[in-house]
Amino acid sequence: MVATNQTLSFDTRKASSASFQADMLDEDGEVVPGSTLQSLLLTLKHGASVINGRNAQDVKNTNGCTIDEKGHLIWTMDPRDNPVNNPSLGDGLSEQHKATFVWTWAGGSKQGQIDILLNVIQNTDVPNAP
Repeated sequence: MVATNQTLSFDTRKASSASFQADMLDEDGEVVPGSTLQSLLLTLKHGASVINGRNAQDVKNTNGCTIDEKGHLIWTMDPRDNPVNNPSLGDGLSEQHKATFVWTWAGGSKQGQIDILLNVIQNTDVPNAP
């Protein structure tokens, strides 16, 4: 069962350590407390390419993510989460990446998902993080 299936948009700058925040909700719009989660996974892609090793990566209170008892998720992005892969992209223009958070609870019988369309804004004065 998918509790929430939302698509959100978020702007960030290339190679930045931006912070994204959202609330994990169930099918009735109620908060899913962090302690009840069986899993919280993050996949981050540009097209079909995985970014920064985040392919269904465990992020339940690890790998730059925290979730509290009010279901509030904070993802502190690593600069390597925000590369610009198109070297000819001009300053101020953006490249779109997709982050997908999937969480399960109730013994794994319930699932929620948030898709985030990340608009990574080019700054040619800043190199991609190594």
